[in-house]
Amino acid sequence: MPLKEGKCINCGSLLMLDPSMPKGHCLFCDCVFDNEEAFRAFEHPEEFTFPNDPQPPYTGPSLVPLPYQRGPVVVTQSAAAVKKKDDFVLPKKDIPDVRIPRKVFFSIVGIALAIAGIFSAITIPMMNRKKAQYTKISERFVEVVNQPITSEKNLAIHNLSHNRVILVLHEDISDDEGVRLFNEYCDIRADVLDMKDRSFKSTREPITFRIAMPSGDLSINNPKDEAAIVDNLHKE
Repeated sequence: MPLKEGKCINCGSLLMLDPSMPKGHCLFCDCVFDNEEAFRAFEHPEEFTFPNDPQPPYTGPSLVPLPYQRGPVVVTQSAAAVKKKDDFVLPKKDIPDVRIPRKVFFSIVGIALAIAGIFSAITIPMMNRKKAQYTKISERFVEVVNQPITSEKNLAIHNLSHNRVILVLHEDISDDEGVRLFNEYCDIRADVLDMKDRSFKSTREPITFRIAMPSGDLSINNPKDEAAIVDNLHKE
């Protein structure tokens, strides 16, 4: 038998009741009532006051109506739910073998080592030669300076051609003494480098010479001729 709508006669809650059962139970307020009264309360609520009084907990047999009896549920698979088989197949591509043959690999390594060896054979002797030249120039030049100085603390020579010089002195010197030290350095450098061309252009013009003194700096920078040494001499 289908369920029928009724109302709890205590709290007025809407309930679904079984007409074949004499009693009903409200799940909201625990009231137990006659189903006929609940059906009448649903049809004629104006005849009821619905006091909503507290009810004692119901501990009797279950008064919950049985659901409709239904036949077995058959689950059918819709056409949309059937996953269509993907007929697309990614074409297989042949990936080329990029591995370097062992013989070629060792050939490349051998060439690289040979280049490194040639580079070392050229640069290492050259650097050693430049270092030896620097040491000789420094030692000889310190001896011509009339002040107690050392090449480690008072002299700096830059560039592979030893053409940029900074000399630090503890005492001031005259312009003439500055010119003398400039010429001394140029001659010593030409001797150590074993320069065949001893012209002014080769021995003096490339030189930048700076003397740092307590009163200021004295510089001679790339003079073009003998007269330019004095003309180019200036203090900073």
